[in-house]
Amino acid sequence: MPLAFTISLLLALQLPTGGISVLAPGALFTTPVGGLEQTDATSEVIDISGQSFTRALRVKVRKASTETNATQLTIPISAKVTAGDTLLATLWVRGQAASGGPGRVEFLFEKTTDPWTKSVIQDASASQIWHRFQVPFSAAQSYAPGEAMASFRFAFGSQLVELGGVDVTDFGTTQSLESMIEAILAESPIVTVPVAFDVQHPLQTMLGF
Repeated sequence: MPLAFTISLLLALQLPTGGISVLAPGALFTTPVGGLEQTDATSEVIDISGQSFTRALRVKVRKASTETNATQLTIPISAKVTAGDTLLATLWVRGQAASGGPGRVEFLFEKTTDPWTKSVIQDASASQIWHRFQVPFSAAQSYAPGEAMASFRFAFGSQLVELGGVDVTDFGTTQSLESMIEAILAESPIVTVPVAFDVQHPLQTMLGF
């Protein structure tokens, strides 16, 4: 009979604490969503229970667009950022496309003016259950308050998307991008993996995992 046992993969790293939030408190709810008319969209702030945040932004898109930024939320930073700083964006997403698939948001950290220099672009797709996305990145250049922005694009066809728990934290040079990525991977749930060995029919020597 096969010899069966379970391997649990665990990492001990922890996400760093501290840092400076570069988005003004409540900016998710006080900054208007742009381009609603281009996708026949609506936006509203809703109450949320059972999460670490109590409000969320709901965007309903009714018409497709060839441009993903046709309907988007752009939140200018409220604190300076220095080139090479390590930042961590956090956002919670849930939603549903008209097709029945997951809702989709695209997160960007970019300059507010041409050439719209981008430090990161991250797709965030989630079903009707809240999903947290943590996006580590390095600042492409230095910005004074208002010179860069956190952008959230919603124009991915007909869908309803909710966005909450949004934050962008600047850790300066106290954390490297590599260590931040490792810490996020460590915090991510890694499933318990069942492994079975058929000791009666050996095929290959296992040197380790």
